[in-house]
This record gives sequence, C-alpha cells and structure tokens, in this order.
Amino acid sequence: MKKKMLYIMHINWGWIKQRPQFAAEGLANVFDVTIAHQMSYKTKDNTSEKSTLKVFKFFALPFKSRSRTLSIINKFLVRLEFRLFVKVKLYDFIWITYPELYEYISDLLNKDTVLIYDCMDDVLEFPNVIKNNNLKDRLFSAEKLLCINSKQIFCSSDYLKSKIIQRYSLSEDKVMVINNGISFENLKKINHDSDFLNKFFLANGKKKIVYIGTISHWFDFDLLFYSLDKIDNIEYLLFGPTEVQIPQHERIIYAGSVKHEYVSLIMKNSDVLVMPFTVNELIKSVNPVKAYEYIYSGKPSLIVEYAETQKFVPYLYLYKDMEDYVKQLQLLIEGKSKSIDIKAKISFLEQSQWSYKIKQFTK
Repeated sequence: MKKKMLYIMHINWGWIKQRPQFAAEGLANVFDVTIAHQMSYKTKDNTSEKSTLKVFKFFALPFKSRSRTLSIINKFLVRLEFRLFVKVKLYDFIWITYPELYEYISDLLNKDTVLIYDCMDDVLEFPNVIKNNNLKDRLFSAEKLLCINSKQIFCSSDYLKSKIIQRYSLSEDKVMVINNGISFENLKKINHDSDFLNKFFLANGKKKIVYIGTISHWFDFDLLFYSLDKIDNIEYLLFGPTEVQIPQHERIIYAGSVKHEYVSLIMKNSDVLVMPFTVNELIKSVNPVKAYEYIYSGKPSLIVEYAETQKFVPYLYLYKDMEDYVKQLQLLIEGKSKSIDIKAKISFLEQSQWSYKIKQFTK
C-alpha cells in the first residue's frame, strides 16, 4: 500500500505548469498523493489536461497581505477549511511549497507526520514582500517554524540553500539542492500555427530576439533600450504574463501569455533567445527553468551571468553588463556561435528532466 502524502501548493493547480505540478505528478507514482492548492483570483486554469490526482481547492481571502486583521481572519478561515475537508492527521507526509501554508495546518499535524518543505524561491526578497513589513515578518516567522519542523528541506539552487541555512541556523545535512528541470514531453508538443507565426514573426528584415517567461520587476528594460540603440536590425518579442508596464518602443513587441504548446514553435523561429534580468538578491537564488528550455531548443541563447547560471556555460552564452551583452548579441545575430559538445548537452538535458528530479525527491 502506498504511503499517503498531502501536497499543499500556493499556486493554482491549473495555472502554467511548473515545479509544483511536475513534482506532485511525479510523486504520485510512488505515493498516494492528494493535492491541496490555493485558488487564485488573478489567474484562471491554463490547461486542458485532465488530472487523475485527487485535488482539493481551498479559498483564501484576496488582499489578505494588506493588513494584519485580514491575515488573521484569513488564517482562521483557511484553517477551518482544512479542518472540515482534509483529514491532515491521516497523512504520512505533508509537502509544503510556501511558508504561509504552514500556518494553515501547523495545529493539525500528527506528531509522526513527516514534514517536507520545497523552497523554490527566496520568498522574503519579492518586491511586494520587501515593501510590506507586516507580510515580511509573518513570512519570516512562518518559514522559520517550517524549516525547524521539517524533516527534509529541498532548495532549487545552491545560493538559496546557503541563505536558508544561514537565515535560520539550520544544519547543512537537512537541506538538499534539487534544481529545476524540464519536460521533454511538454516541449515536444508543437502547435504549427502559421497564423501565429505570421502575426509575430514578420519578415521585415529584423532579427527576432525572444524572451519567454514572466516579465516582472527584475526584467532589465534599460538593457533592451541600450541594445536597440546600438543595433539597428533587431527587434524584441516578449512572450509571457507581465506584472509590470511594458515600455513603448517600435521594436519591442509584447505578445502576451501563450499556451505551452507554442513555446517550442516560438523558440524554433527565434534568432536569439535571451534572459535579460537585473541580478538582485531574489534573482541570485533562481535556478532558471528557461535556461534549460533554451538549451533544449538548440538556438543561440544569451542570459545574464551570476553564480547559478555558470553551470550552463558549455551550452549557451553569459553576459556581464550592457556592453558585453551588445557585443555578444551582435556576434550571435551574425551567426558566430561556439561549437557545442552534443553528447554532453544531451547528457545534461537527460539529467535535467523532471523524471530524473523526481527520483531524487523520492530517494
């Protein structure tokens, strides 16, 4: 009989498929997994796939982080949801993806339950948290208790592991790094939509410099403007949800969010793939999923250099500053790229698949 796991995640189960969904699906092959996910008022389901997993959707108050009173009321209501609809004590494992979730079930745990924390980001470094002292204090306290009480902590990057250990005075053997990954199966789904290509990939003599992913405060628009001023025959195509205003420029085209079946099509028709980020404390902890996808595409790719991106050096290009970015981008659009060890690349990607990461989690 499979051991029972309650997998509690802070993003909508049907939203863009990422680490929480891949991990939960993989773990369900080994454990009897029940998903509990927080309903989002901002995002809607973005998948047509029908899950065979047991999924429980819990409701949290919108704007709960804006006041202490709302957060207290929210905690009471969500705890009540779990008490009424989820028999927390019956689970052998409780897997948590975000510190706030621990507040909802901390008083419901069985003393024998194995608590697991998958720390995917440095939650205290998000802009909305930095600006909100009440929220930052709450998340710090919740994450500290979660880390202390967890049997196992996973971190998505080495830098994040070091920060978590130092911040909460943890023993190093309690924290294990398992980087993000990719799904070959997902990337092989290609929608050959000629209308889509004709809409965004216009034959206008411009090299298509493409970014795919969330556009937020860490996106370096100054870098884009600098490169557009230096190189005449390029234009940027940006694909993904945005949390900031996209500045206006005739050679910056914002295409909005796209279904995952378009990702490989977009990469295939790009001239250069880029990741133009400002390296702050939040980004230093990020193991970028898009780097794996860019490598898989085989297209020339240029991403910002920091400790966590050094591991990608054999398969793509790193830039240090604006001038270095422009210099390397110019070479790439001219077709002057380095030779890549294909066998090493295939081996790297094989070990970057979510199926491989799940084996690490399970072990």
